[in-house]
Amino acid sequence: MEKRMSNTLLNVMALITLTGILPASKLWGQTGWDPNLLPVLDVELGEMITIFAEKNNQRRYAERFAEKVYEAAYETTGEPAGKGLVIISNIENPHPLILVRRYIEILETNNASIDKKEFGPALEEFLKGWEEGEKEVQKEIGVEIEDVAYVAPMPLDPLVFNLYMTARQVAFDDSKIEEQFASLSPSELKDAEFEKFDWIIYLPPKNAIDKVIKTVLPSAMKAQKIGPVKRVLARGVVFTFKPLIRDAMEAVRKGMLYESILRATSDLDSREIELLADAYQGALMPQGSVIPGKKMDRSLEAIRRQKQKNEEYAKDPFIAPTERIKLDPGVYSKYEGEYNRGKARPVKIFSQEGVLHFQRGQNKPLSLEASSMTLFVGDEEKLTVEFLDENSGVFTQVELRRERWRRSFNRKTADS
Repeated sequence: MEKRMSNTLLNVMALITLTGILPASKLWGQTGWDPNLLPVLDVELGEMITIFAEKNNQRRYAERFAEKVYEAAYETTGEPAGKGLVIISNIENPHPLILVRRYIEILETNNASIDKKEFGPALEEFLKGWEEGEKEVQKEIGVEIEDVAYVAPMPLDPLVFNLYMTARQVAFDDSKIEEQFASLSPSELKDAEFEKFDWIIYLPPKNAIDKVIKTVLPSAMKAQKIGPVKRVLARGVVFTFKPLIRDAMEAVRKGMLYESILRATSDLDSREIELLADAYQGALMPQGSVIPGKKMDRSLEAIRRQKQKNEEYAKDPFIAPTERIKLDPGVYSKYEGEYNRGKARPVKIFSQEGVLHFQRGQNKPLSLEASSMTLFVGDEEKLTVEFLDENSGVFTQVELRRERWRRSFNRKTADS
């Protein structure tokens, strides 16, 4: 696509057509919700971001939020980022993950067979992380994970989206949710209409972080047995740095939406998207000052730099060789020795019981397999060790490579 967007929001060509918030009852008919009744944010070339909000201040916040992330996605690909839906919730409504947990509990209570693979890999990973996080949160700060989960944004796949909208239809009434959820199978939820949107994200309200701080701070201080004087100081620190905390949470939210858009609408591979999202989110993080800087310019520049790195890597990607050869242990002396790179942890090459080994600093040694006289493979094919510049029967340099990582080390000599 020839047309490119400018770096400023003035040239996003966003035509705000949202004129108000529709009552939730008007979104629903006998067959479910009607997305055509929702107001939309026309962003660029007819591509739309639909905003589902119930309060005017939520809508305005979601407009600004979506606009900025859309521009970042456009800067990345140079193409429209598809049709998307941003659902911004009220703070009293349950997080989609809590609804998923509730749905699983209801199915289990009704002795329904559950294969979590039906939920898809993304949600399966979310659920696994939730279970691990539940123990950590309880152990570290003495609160339930439900008390802090609602602050996290979340991309929604069809199953979770339709669970959320089903609960929304009954105004999140728990008894009615149970009745509705009990009648729905995962396959039915996955097959429900979803094709209107390329991506959907759940966005907690902007003030969710305030509730988290209010909930977590007393529990954390109690768990750590902090005395009354330190408690007063801790509250003062939180009050002082609350703008930075909010900024950091906004960065996480934008990073998640940005990643969701790219995964849904671009042909970039998963690792490229992950690195771009990290760069974008990192540039939006507070830079040690309560006064915000030019975060938009900074984030777009970070995207450009990461794109350049991705393009450079694509020219010579890491590919572990598949061929293996047997070497006579008698030649290992030409590889063995210590290799250094400034203040970086040294590399040690040594042989043991007829096998060549690699060790970085105090890390556990790894055995190496030869692919050629100069190229070796280790760490389950995640690492290559290439020996360079043979001089007087020994190699003087070694190059280590992993995916998107490459470093050269020089042999330590009596003079070095």
